[in-house]
Amino acid sequence: MLLRQAHPQYGRTQATLEVLGVAAQTMDAFIEEFRSGLREHSIFRGHVISFTASDDSDSAAGITFHRRRPVSAHDVVLPDGTLDRIEAQVLEVGRYSAQLLEHGAHLKRGE
Repeated sequence: MLLRQAHPQYGRTQATLEVLGVAAQTMDAFIEEFRSGLREHSIFRGHVISFTASDDSDSAAGITFHRRRPVSAHDVVLPDGTLDRIEAQVLEVGRYSAQLLEHGAHLKRGE
């Protein structure tokens, strides 16, 4: 496994992960487990963040984690039924993710 850092000055605009192995099926399983681990254990998960630009390059120079107070469903102001539809789209997908994956459904949203 090789993780290459992004170097925009050399034409590589994003980091890449390269995996080499004998069996393609084993490598695919490893990559899927790696991605799953990144999603599950991300330090960014559940946080509101902002990035600070660097004066010296096009990349982000810093990151800020913002404190936020908990918001209950009662505090959310939306037209009637909207919060229910949002919860169905977000929470239900998570609740039934294993079954959806078994049937070939994609779980990614917003792309």
